[in-house]
Amino acid sequence: MSHLFIQTITTEQLKSVDFYSSLNYEIVQNDHESWAVSSASQILIGNNKQDRLGLVLFDINATSQLQKANYQVHSQEDSTVCIAPSGVKVFIKNTPPPEFSSKNDLLPGQCMGISIETPSMEASIQFWETLGFQISMGEASQGWVAMSHANGTMISLMKYGMCPHQFFNPSLTFFNGKEGNPKIIQAIKDKNIPIAEEITHFNENNEVDNIILKDPAGIGFFIFND
Repeated sequence: MSHLFIQTITTEQLKSVDFYSSLNYEIVQNDHESWAVSSASQILIGNNKQDRLGLVLFDINATSQLQKANYQVHSQEDSTVCIAPSGVKVFIKNTPPPEFSSKNDLLPGQCMGISIETPSMEASIQFWETLGFQISMGEASQGWVAMSHANGTMISLMKYGMCPHQFFNPSLTFFNGKEGNPKIIQAIKDKNIPIAEEITHFNENNEVDNIILKDPAGIGFFIFND
């Protein structure tokens, strides 16, 4: 069961809840918190003025592990926060992760997990290894690794400058295949969901075959064929 989630934010002006509903997420209240929930991914939607974009990690040992490794960890009202080498804020909660049950399939397709861009692969790998993650695929020298945790949580790290497109940090990645992705892109357009970037870089005919969405607060959604 995953214990690492994206945290976005909403305000009356941003209307992030409407965005997630348009992608077929189910909006669920859990212990005074709002979550966007599906069969494949869950996103915490912060609605307090002090909430910030980042990742939320449910792990009772994480704070002490980071402190022992000499990372700076700052206390907040209901969590601690550490800024990862990627620049992404990681909010740590000393409670078990919430459990959700949803059968909703998402409009963006098959979710492959959280992606993070970092200027230092080595520093980021060390940071996540401190939190119990291990490299499961890829090589740092090639600018990409996937890291997994014993409980099933996975993240992908991309070296800054490797991707020939915008990278909103953090993002969710969706892979739908060369036949499925055009259909999903069209479905997104049919619902008039704003597209942050249309990508032609990987297509020999210079056609749009991948797109990027961005939630109102700045979280990215990579809708890719592979």
